[in-house]
Amino acid sequence: MLATLLYHALRRDELCRLTVKDFKLERRGVAHLKVSGKGGKTRYVPLHPAAGGLITDYLEAAGHGADAAGLG
Repeated sequence: MLATLLYHALRRDELCRLTVKDFKLERRGVAHLKVSGKGGKTRYVPLHPAAGGLITDYLEAAGHGADAAGLG
C-alpha cells in the first residue's frame, strides 16, 4: 500500500477505492492504474514497475491474481 501511495502520489481515499480491475489496465502498451479521484474524476496513472511487482505478488498471494471481475 505504501509503495502505491508514494510512487503514484495518490490520496488516501483514492487508494482505498482501488479494486483489482483498476490494476489490470494497459494503455498504449504501458500498465496503468485507473484512479477515481476527487470530484468523481477518473485519471489513468502509469504503474511504477517497483509498485507493479509488489502489487502482483500481493494479488497472487491473496488469491486475487485470476479474479476476472476484479472486485476482490
